[in-house]
Amino acid sequence: MTIAGIASVVIAMAVAYLGFTTEFRRMKAQGLAALEKETVSRAAEHQVTFDQLRTHQQASIDGMWARLASIDPVAVDAKLDELMPEFGDGTRRSIDGLFEGMANGEGQRTYGMAAFIPRADELTYQDKALLIAAYETVRTFGPSLSGQFDNFWFFTTRGDVIIFAPNRANQLLSYRRDLPADWDFSSAPIVHAIM
Repeated sequence: MTIAGIASVVIAMAVAYLGFTTEFRRMKAQGLAALEKETVSRAAEHQVTFDQLRTHQQASIDGMWARLASIDPVAVDAKLDELMPEFGDGTRRSIDGLFEGMANGEGQRTYGMAAFIPRADELTYQDKALLIAAYETVRTFGPSLSGQFDNFWFFTTRGDVIIFAPNRANQLLSYRRDLPADWDFSSAPIVHAIM
């Protein structure tokens, strides 16, 4: 090959290299710009979700305190016995109908719920009234938020848990039947993160 031929090949390779690196930089910049745009978009969507969660959480807290203030004190024990009877191991647990589905005398349907109340013999009247108010709150808010959130919880530092999660594969059987009586939800990381 002649010097002119070699020079032509070298020049062609240099032009190809410059073209490749220029196109690579352009594609890289486009990719980064698209990634940044997607990240900003997702962050905005997540912020909306968190804002909605905060709003719903505050509404549920306000609703629970309103329910607590209007509870019939005479009916507290009977209502707790009906919905979360003593399980025979020192706990109270929700009846199967709260998960499987049931209607009350007013035609309101309850489904997808479970409760686990440890140390049932230590419950005060205030604890029991709070559990009934929490049950009513979870029963109302859980289904109304199910399009946005797949579960809705109430828990106390005492370890009481009431949950709405109708699509759980285990049908919340752990809370309804399987957890040992000494299981302590109050030490769960979520409790410490929120309380």
